[in-house]
Amino acid sequence: MNQLLLDTTTQEKLQIFRLMIQKREAHFSTNSLMSSCTFSYTKIQTLVEEINQDMMALYNTPLLTNSGKIHFNSEVFVIGEYERFLLKQSIIYQFLLMTLIKPDHDIYKFCELYFISYSSLYRKLQPIKAFLSEYRITINIAKMEIAGPEAFIRGMFFNLCWRINAGEDLLQLEQVRPTLLAFQQRMIPWLSNLSIRESKLLLVINQLRLQQCFVLDDLDLTGFYFPEPSPIIQRLVREWHPDPEIQEKEIHFFYFYLIYWPVYFEKEDLRLNFVRKNIEQNHLEELMLGVFDQFIGEVVHEETPQGKMQLLKMNLYNTFLKVRVWNKVPIPAPHIFEERKISFSNGPHKDLYLAINDLLHQVHQLQGLQWHKDCHKYALDVCTSLLLPYVKREDRSDFVWVGIFPDPNYFLLHETLSYCNRLPFVKCQIIHEQNKHDFYDLMIFNIHQPDLPHFTETPHFQLNNGNFSHQDLLDLLEKCHQLKF
Repeated sequence: MNQLLLDTTTQEKLQIFRLMIQKREAHFSTNSLMSSCTFSYTKIQTLVEEINQDMMALYNTPLLTNSGKIHFNSEVFVIGEYERFLLKQSIIYQFLLMTLIKPDHDIYKFCELYFISYSSLYRKLQPIKAFLSEYRITINIAKMEIAGPEAFIRGMFFNLCWRINAGEDLLQLEQVRPTLLAFQQRMIPWLSNLSIRESKLLLVINQLRLQQCFVLDDLDLTGFYFPEPSPIIQRLVREWHPDPEIQEKEIHFFYFYLIYWPVYFEKEDLRLNFVRKNIEQNHLEELMLGVFDQFIGEVVHEETPQGKMQLLKMNLYNTFLKVRVWNKVPIPAPHIFEERKISFSNGPHKDLYLAINDLLHQVHQLQGLQWHKDCHKYALDVCTSLLLPYVKREDRSDFVWVGIFPDPNYFLLHETLSYCNRLPFVKCQIIHEQNKHDFYDLMIFNIHQPDLPHFTETPHFQLNNGNFSHQDLLDLLEKCHQLKF
């Protein structure tokens, strides 16, 4: 995301900030940073002065002392928060946001508002334009308009806005206040496994795009099982667009994204009732001819509890069904803006990756499942990610056992679990009443420190509502792994 949304100078500020984090001492000179980078002293000094201004704006705490030395307060200055601060200030993010919230905004007024020339803005937008063009998305700079596969665009906005500030820029808009006041998540019981902020953000994005007359023409959800629509959702969509067919597509997309798009972590998740009905309605198990069940039996550890095995199968079957939706539409994967993607095609999980690759090629040959080959790579990555934590291992003692405390921020929990599950040396689970006294090499929590007697004696990591560094988490996991040998 940084390479797409941040200009070179801002990326350099983050580079210097990371160098300061690595310093053991709290007080040091600007000159001491020169040995760790290729920048000149003058450039480092300029960047440090700009970072100092940012720290004042973000924390009301200076980075520089009166004598000009750096005082890096690691308890106050957090890389995740600073990165999100810079992303929010980015002219590219502000442009994308403006296309969503003020579609009639004049480009020259926008340039005037942000003290930038049209030519400079045009130049800064080229990387994101080129990136999105790979997904058939076009940005009309002069008209401040984004067009293309609508389902992808909405997914892109959802992931982007959530990553930067959990959708705060959209949820505080006056024009969506009636929607947020009307929508009560408790009216839809199966949404209890989601954070209310997540469903509200998606609803608001749908409203803003639909009111600009961008409809979901390219999305085909035929054959999917959907529960009876909530009356409040029906009423809201009717207010946004008069066409009944478009209204139905909007409701189905909203339900699809919240029911079928996520990964399920608990067998008690109420959405699994719909997943089962969807599998039955599409005769997926019959079409698979037992091929997938046989494969799971061969690769999954025999000690896997029955409940987890069923949950794994539900996730895998759901993956097979939902990729069918993206035959004509690019997949708005949550990691679209991630610079650091874990590759499954090499490393210790290569054998599993290749085995699933062969399995999927078999599936493509089955009658009624030929459509699946169009989304082969996506299905391959997701299936590998889902199966990785359950694969048979020669030595189970080399796992890093991680316990993650429950949190209402489902999206954050989803991201953290997905990240940990992709690491071949990590075994993680949600901590609950029955397993809270189990042994863990590392405990992860979001905001409130858990009240467990052995918590303070166990290495732990705090998510800070998403304001954390994945690199820091990886470093801690690797450190825990090294201690096992």
